[in-house]
Amino acid sequence: MGSCSLRAGRRWPLREHEYRPWPSRPAPGPGLQMSDGMQGEWERTNKYGLMRSRANRKGQPVKEEMDESYQSTLLQMRLVVGYLGERAQFAWWPTAFFGASSRLFLEPVFAKTPTLAQYHGVLEAARRLHDEHLNVGSYHLFRLPEEVEQDLHVIVQGGFGEELASQAAQGKEATLDALRRLAATSTASGVGPTAVGCIKDLNSAATLQAIASAYLTAFSQSAKVYPYLVG
Repeated sequence: MGSCSLRAGRRWPLREHEYRPWPSRPAPGPGLQMSDGMQGEWERTNKYGLMRSRANRKGQPVKEEMDESYQSTLLQMRLVVGYLGERAQFAWWPTAFFGASSRLFLEPVFAKTPTLAQYHGVLEAARRLHDEHLNVGSYHLFRLPEEVEQDLHVIVQGGFGEELASQAAQGKEATLDALRRLAATSTASGVGPTAVGCIKDLNSAATLQAIASAYLTAFSQSAKVYPYLVG
């Protein structure tokens, strides 16, 4: 886990100025002046048209935040857990964005971006539930550092996001199998707020597997878990 110190999570009411639903600003582009003094440098890096962020914070050297494979795994896990948490499956949040008829309601309003609307709808529902049970400022599957959120948003806008969204909503059992594959050999488990690692290790396969395993165990036991990462 490196040098970060894991601490027990606990419910902590969010103050209005600390809750910032995504998206809170326009999609990034070359030369975008980002918040908190962060200057974003964006460039195309793979066949899906992913715009990868390189951010320079407080004079630190510019570096790549994550590679595409981990971003894809993160996005897939978000969609899988997001779908399983909806009311027709395990009912962790009262939404049906990936329900059979949802696109009939979304497409008239979001004709060009129905998948993006599904993604942000379930993301917001899952984020609210996790934020209610974790310390203010905690990172978790549905609330990640801003530059990572920007990257995931851009992936969903591309064809790869459409493909993942369709794969994630293949039925309860098939989606549980997909989560099982993401968990691999990890045996991480818990109930309620559960520390699974450090945010600096987000691009580690072991950390991603621990997150997936925690959700898989909770779904299997009809319990609720809120895996979080220490900053």
